[in-house]
Amino acid sequence: MVMLILWGHALAALGFAALTLAWSRRAAAVGLHSRMLVAALAVTALWALAVAGIGEADLVTRVVQSLRNLVWLAAMLVLVRRTGAGVAAVYALYAATATVSALAIGCALLETLPFAATTLATLADLRLIARMLAAVGGLILVHQLAFRRSPPSGASTCWSRRRTGAGARRPRWWWSAASH
Repeated sequence: MVMLILWGHALAALGFAALTLAWSRRAAAVGLHSRMLVAALAVTALWALAVAGIGEADLVTRVVQSLRNLVWLAAMLVLVRRTGAGVAAVYALYAATATVSALAIGCALLETLPFAATTLATLADLRLIARMLAAVGGLILVHQLAFRRSPPSGASTCWSRRRTGAGARRPRWWWSAASH
């Protein structure tokens, strides 16, 4: 199992690094949303490399994981601001999700201090809860982006929003390679 985690994350790091290099060529000419995507891909590659190299229980891996989540939130926020589809509730959810991710970083850092065993267990539980809350907030925000009212100007879509069968919706892809 350990070898599967090691090689799986190593291959993921290689894949995200390749995507980072491919997108970085286009990002400078396109705009902030593409540069944020490149940053998110790069931090994700670093996180996967950290898990493969030093394991997920290490402090560095925990911090990079939360930083990865914050960078992806920032990339999604740039898209929301670009399209003008954000409302106060959406921005509040971005702020809450970022705060909870920062709390996870703080808990990971506090776990390195010499506290009593019960305090360390409580911090570990709090960090886990913060990660779960950040994941739920991120899923809600991804859903908001997928089903927003208006696509970015000039962006081509791989999926279009159309009704099928019982009225189900299909999300649009907002970072299509054809739009660059």
